[in-house]
Amino acid sequence: ARVWDLLWQVVDCPVLDQAVKPVMHPALRKALLDIENHLDQAFSVKDLAKSSGVSHNQLIRLFRKELDVTVVAYIRERRLRRAAHFLRHTNMPIKQIAVDVGIPNLQHFNHVVNKAFGRSPSAIREVGETSV
Repeated sequence: ARVWDLLWQVVDCPVLDQAVKPVMHPALRKALLDIENHLDQAFSVKDLAKSSGVSHNQLIRLFRKELDVTVVAYIRERRLRRAAHFLRHTNMPIKQIAVDVGIPNLQHFNHVVNKAFGRSPSAIREVGETSV
């Protein structure tokens, strides 16, 4: 599972994709790397800002300006994309996937996946579709 996680980060990490955003504020780059490296953990925007060396408000402004999204929405999107990747490409138990993407409550995980993708985690796994 850890190998899949590392491969996923290399392939699907916007911080590493210089074609998408060749010039990025260093604090934003640090925040994005921290998010990718700690998706399985609970953290606040305040914690993320502190580790990036900027204020909470500055980090929010950087996300809005350079990515056109809120910090919380970005974190949620990354967690869901990682979950979808694990569901399609691994045979990890769904409970373990939920923990690995930072949503350890299985009922809540099922709810947010269903809301985001219009189907349950097990249905995503069965279909194995690539459009998720």
